[in-house]
Amino acid sequence: GRPKYIHDNDLADVETTLTQVDLEQRRLLEMLSRYLDTVRQGKELSELRKVAKELLDRIGEFLIDMVARFPDQAVDKHNAMMTRQKMLNWLEEQIIELCEVLHTLPKTSSLSTWSQSLVEGIDIVLLVLQDALDSNDASSWTTATQLMGDRGELLRKLRDASLQSEECLLPEERTKLIRLASTTEHVFMLMTQLAHECRQASLADEAFLAHHELEDLDAPPPSSAFSEALEPVRSGSG
Repeated sequence: GRPKYIHDNDLADVETTLTQVDLEQRRLLEMLSRYLDTVRQGKELSELRKVAKELLDRIGEFLIDMVARFPDQAVDKHNAMMTRQKMLNWLEEQIIELCEVLHTLPKTSSLSTWSQSLVEGIDIVLLVLQDALDSNDASSWTTATQLMGDRGELLRKLRDASLQSEECLLPEERTKLIRLASTTEHVFMLMTQLAHECRQASLADEAFLAHHELEDLDAPPPSSAFSEALEPVRSGSG
């Protein structure tokens, strides 16, 4: 649960600080993937949740410290990080709720297939999102957003088919099915928004770098008079 990249009073400069926060937020995505492992393995998730909660809180505190240290620097980037942090908090809550319901399903439940499908479907999207963050290329982001949309639509179809199926679901199973579908829909929605925020931040960085590269290319060469004035300095005379 200890931060790996951010540390108390370690606020060297604003860009380094933002990079540190970004790396810790990526670790959180990995932890959310481990939540799903507890369902696969039938393990308790209380300890893992405690660890993730500590890291979430520490990142939030670090972002607040950053405002005090750099109040007028990189305001837009800081706001984007704050938005991303809120989404990670909400996403963690939804995945916890999903796992708690799945943990209550007996192996003999007619919803056991749902359990496997939801776990694998969400985990795949989490992994693709992590890959897009790491590679940061357009094709990876396109794959991530398309996959999220496809999974959300598939989920709605499965839910409607299950509820309308002739197979008799127990009242408790129907309730859990609706709750699972609703929670998973929120999970996909939050992951889609998170991917959008991350991609927009990446595009902003690319535009900033491209703009300054063009400025360097368009910078006029020194005038001949200026060059002549520098010549004595270059030659060591005068």
